[in-house]
Amino acid sequence: MKIVILILLGLTLSQCTKKNENQESQESLDAVLGDYQDDDKDFLDTGDAVRPADEEIDEVNPLNQCGFPDLSDTEALFFDQTLVYQYRRNFFGGLAHVYIDIDAKVRLGSSQVRSFFDFSLDVLGTGATDLVTGEVIADTSIVTTGASEQAEDFRGKVDSEAFPLRSNFDPEWKDILCTLPGSDYLVSTLGGYRTEVRFEPGYPAAMSPAADPERYDEEIGDFRAFTEIKATVISTNNPNLVEGKTYIGSVLVEKIEPKVTTPQGVAVESDRAYRMSYRFGTEEETRGLGLLIWAETYINHETREYSALKANMGSQSEINFFLPE
Repeated sequence: MKIVILILLGLTLSQCTKKNENQESQESLDAVLGDYQDDDKDFLDTGDAVRPADEEIDEVNPLNQCGFPDLSDTEALFFDQTLVYQYRRNFFGGLAHVYIDIDAKVRLGSSQVRSFFDFSLDVLGTGATDLVTGEVIADTSIVTTGASEQAEDFRGKVDSEAFPLRSNFDPEWKDILCTLPGSDYLVSTLGGYRTEVRFEPGYPAAMSPAADPERYDEEIGDFRAFTEIKATVISTNNPNLVEGKTYIGSVLVEKIEPKVTTPQGVAVESDRAYRMSYRFGTEEETRGLGLLIWAETYINHETREYSALKANMGSQSEINFFLPE
C-alpha cells in the first residue's frame, strides 16, 4: 500500500521566459518539461497578454505591495499558514477490505530571507472487514504498524534561503518582486533523507499569497516558464539522487480557474489560482530534490492567505487537497 501525499513549498525563482509566440518554441519547451503523467487540467485563458521580457514596469513603491509587515525587518514572516487534509485510504487485498484514516498537515511561510514548508502525516486509525462474511477483523495491528512505518516516508521539512532583495532588480528579474521570491539553496529532510541542493541561477518554488492583486498581473500574467535551471546536489543520503550530480530542470507557472471542489464536496472559491509544475529528471529525482511534482495554490486576497492547496508529490492516483486549519 502506498501513501503518497504532498507538500510543498519554499519561495524562489529562476531564469524565465514568457508565453511562447510560435509552435517551434512551444515544442522546445515541451521537450524540456518531459512527459510526466498528469491529469487533464483546463487552464484559465483570460485573453490577457503575457508581459514581454523587455517591457518596463512602473516601479513606484512596488515593495509596499508585497505584503511585507516591515521592510526593515527581513526576518519577519509575511505569511505563515497551516493547512490540513484528512482522508481515508481503502485497500482490497485477498478476502479483506482494509482502510487507513490519515491526517496530513503542512505549515508553510516566508520572510524576506528564507522560506519553508513543514509536512507531517499521521495515522489516525485503521480497520478491516472480511469480504466473505462481512465481519469486522479485530486485530489490525499489522496494518497499523505498516501504515505508521510508511508514514515516515512522507514527513519532513524544506528550508530555502531567499535571494537578497536587491537581486530582484537585476535585469532578468526586475519585474518579479513580490509573488515569486527567489532562492538558490535549500535543505530538505523529506522522506527521512537529508539533501542539500544549490540552484543556478535560482528557481521559483511556490506562490506567495500575500501580495497585492496587481502584483500577480504585473509579474506573472497568465503564464511564465523558468527553464534550464541547474540543481546541483551538494550532499545527500537519498538513494534516488547522486551526490555531486547536476540535474537540469524547469518550472511552469500557469493561471487556472480559481474555483474548485474537494473530494469531500467542499466548494472552494478564491480570488485567483495558479498551478506550478516541476520537472527535474524523474519524478523520484524531483521529489528527492525537495520539490513537488505540481501544486495548485488558491489565493484569498482579503486575508492574504491560501484558500486551498492541491498537490501531487509523486503519485497521480493520490492527489491531496489541503484546506486552512
